[in-house]
Amino acid sequence: METPAQIVAELRGNAGLSQRALASRAGCTRSTIVRIENGEMDPTVTMFARITTATGHRLSIRANQTLRKESLAAIAQLVLNDGPEIPFTRLRGLIDWLDLNPQSAIDAIADPPPRTGNENLDNLLAAIANKIADDSPSARPAWTSDVPIPPAPWRSPGTPRMQSLEAAKAPLQFIERRIFLAGSNFWRHDA
Repeated sequence: METPAQIVAELRGNAGLSQRALASRAGCTRSTIVRIENGEMDPTVTMFARITTATGHRLSIRANQTLRKESLAAIAQLVLNDGPEIPFTRLRGLIDWLDLNPQSAIDAIADPPPRTGNENLDNLLAAIANKIADDSPSARPAWTSDVPIPPAPWRSPGTPRMQSLEAAKAPLQFIERRIFLAGSNFWRHDA
């Protein structure tokens, strides 16, 4: 991929313009063109559009979706590498992404995550994988049955009433693993 510096220099050269002439046509100073071409600054989109127009071109911007390779296994590996905190935001992000890209769901849950040493997290990953599989037209991943269910239930902090409300909204796949957290903690729509 070319840098803005390379693109501006190429456009200017192809148009047969000096830096001063390009600056005059683009409505900026010569020093701005010099700094852009030297890679000392990146132009704003507005400035880039003015520069391309000044060289007889039109700026066109297109965003392409990149292939995202996020998975439950990658999230577990993150915990092993970075520390014991449960990455709730990362899990919610993966679930949001899978809601928008359901064709990627099976790949995201297929590989068994490494055990993190946190039995709650290991069970949560298995419960999420089972829910994703149950919501799609595929079987649950085999690795989820290898994750032992802990003897103590996992409840959200709070008063008994708050815990009861959370438990009432827990997906079946969570309840099967003694996780009494509302699905809305992870899925934007009613889980």
